[in-house]
Amino acid sequence: MTPPFVQTSLFESDPTKPSPADALKAAESRFKAFVEEHPSIAWIKDSEGRYIYCNQALLNTYKKTRKQLLGKTDECIVPASIAAKHKRLHSRILKQQTSLESVESIPLPDGQIRHWKIRRFPFKAQNGEDCIGGIATDVTERIEAEEAVRLSEERYHSLMENAQDAIFSLAPDGTLLSANSAFERITGWSLDRCVDQPFAQWIIPSEQNRFEEAVHELMEGKSPPTLEVYLRAAQTEPVPLEITLTAQQQKGAVASIFGIGRDIRKRRHLENQLRQVQKLESIGQLAAGIAHDFNNILSVIQGHTSLVSLNEELPATTRESIDAIKQATDRASNLTRQLLMFSRKQVMQVEPLDINKAIDDISRMLARLLPEDIHLQTHCENSTPLIQGDVGMLEQVILNLAVNARDAMPQGGKLTLSTSVVSFGPQTNPTIAEALNGRFVCLSVRDTGCGIPAEDIPHVFEPFFTTKEKESGTGLGLATVYGIVKQHNGHVDVESKVEQGTVFRIYLPAEACQNDKPFRLSQLEKAPMGDETILLVEDEPSVGKLVDTLLRKFGYRTLIAADGVEALKLWRRHRDEVDLLLTDLIMPRGISGGELAEQLVADRPSLRVVFTSGYSGETHRKNLHLKEGQNFISKPYMPQDLAKIIRKQLDSPLSFGTGLKRI
Repeated sequence: MTPPFVQTSLFESDPTKPSPADALKAAESRFKAFVEEHPSIAWIKDSEGRYIYCNQALLNTYKKTRKQLLGKTDECIVPASIAAKHKRLHSRILKQQTSLESVESIPLPDGQIRHWKIRRFPFKAQNGEDCIGGIATDVTERIEAEEAVRLSEERYHSLMENAQDAIFSLAPDGTLLSANSAFERITGWSLDRCVDQPFAQWIIPSEQNRFEEAVHELMEGKSPPTLEVYLRAAQTEPVPLEITLTAQQQKGAVASIFGIGRDIRKRRHLENQLRQVQKLESIGQLAAGIAHDFNNILSVIQGHTSLVSLNEELPATTRESIDAIKQATDRASNLTRQLLMFSRKQVMQVEPLDINKAIDDISRMLARLLPEDIHLQTHCENSTPLIQGDVGMLEQVILNLAVNARDAMPQGGKLTLSTSVVSFGPQTNPTIAEALNGRFVCLSVRDTGCGIPAEDIPHVFEPFFTTKEKESGTGLGLATVYGIVKQHNGHVDVESKVEQGTVFRIYLPAEACQNDKPFRLSQLEKAPMGDETILLVEDEPSVGKLVDTLLRKFGYRTLIAADGVEALKLWRRHRDEVDLLLTDLIMPRGISGGELAEQLVADRPSLRVVFTSGYSGETHRKNLHLKEGQNFISKPYMPQDLAKIIRKQLDSPLSFGTGLKRI
């Protein structure tokens, strides 16, 4: 007896049930309804690949009717290349009598690409003909999601591996789980050695506790601050890392710790450089202040010795003493000039300059500076054109390069200074990319020293870069050379080979000059006279008294003020009488010489102005255009020089102006 829970066959004889034929027909109807309504595509093809059945999903997908599709092959709905591929698959399935499953990308009539998971299988029809059935499910969303995950993983992996920072993960107990290649690069340790080891052991002992405390705070739900610790490295000194830690939560508990470690060696180096710059700036400010006061003293000494020397009845021995005082004053003036150049408070005193003469002058000093085992040679091309330059600054360039050459030849050698004239055009010497087109005077400084490694040459002009011992150089010598050359609108390059010496070439524009020789105010034998009224503003009483005496000797009438406030009071009383303002740039009580000149020229544009200063930090004001020998004279100065510049300013057309930008 059949148990009641066991279903009997549909085809058992039972007068209350339908006949086998009716049951089969009903089953076929149910199957057809199921297949027709199913969202997957279903079809049956004959051995030639012609459709003999397709469900509604296929017709809807390809916008076809059964009449249009039945009896046709795939070529009527997909590109020929795909249809040919399907034909080869069908042949293989029929030949091997095996099922085949694949994922294919097939375009729809509107051009959209869809991804299908297709299962094809062989079977025989009722008439014994070989047929192929197929079911295709649209898996586009799944494929695209998988692709998105894959791309995301690739991007994450690429980000991890290409990051400059060390990225790592830790177990809650501080064990290193994984790290990127930057960790290996920064520390020099292989990951195989570090993984599964306590991360704290790679930190120097004195800072391990701080790191462990940070991990402990993270486990308690706190946000520890960013840490700066030193990590032990394989081949170098400990590496300073700036580490940020983040807890990775899972089910309310810390599952792992994510960390980013930034190598801050460069930042520490820059911080040290900044401290060095600040130190140098402080020294520069001190040097500038000393030079300012010292120049006022030198002005008094130089002025009074000039006044005394005007007495033609002086004994010869007294005149020799006065000449010695003048020479000492000149040397002291050069010393303050160097202090101001170091502090970058020195205005460029540009004049027509013979570079050959400058080399000849400084060669005498270099002969005393260089040791006996270094032979100094000069080779200057005849008839070298004049350049527009500051002789003191260019002497500083030669001096710096000579000192570098001396240090590169500890066992002795040869130092050669030479000049030549070169011309550059668009196609000439493309290696000198920064040089302007035109004619240049080339100053070469060549040594036979140890040379510069090729990897260091691109950095030689960078501030603080030096290959010398820590106590032997600041790394500012060549940076100063570069800055001065650029101020002169020139170009400098270097050529060197290890153990074969070095040559620095400096290219300075050759400009047409009206004077055959450099113009120097101190060359004037006789001071020009005048009878105009000059408003003299000088905060140093001894200097003011001296300049007042000089101006009166030159025939001028003077009004003296100790600062800008007094000068404004005098201006209000004598406005129409004053022809020229002679003012120091740096003054007390809140009104500088530049500001005073602006106010007076605004009140009377015809007023002429001459500025003077012991140092020229104020000359960098944007509305001042100061030019030595025209509207500016630096202390200390010779009386003849002062008389010349005043006369030149008074006799100049209004367009020559006061040096204020608006004129």
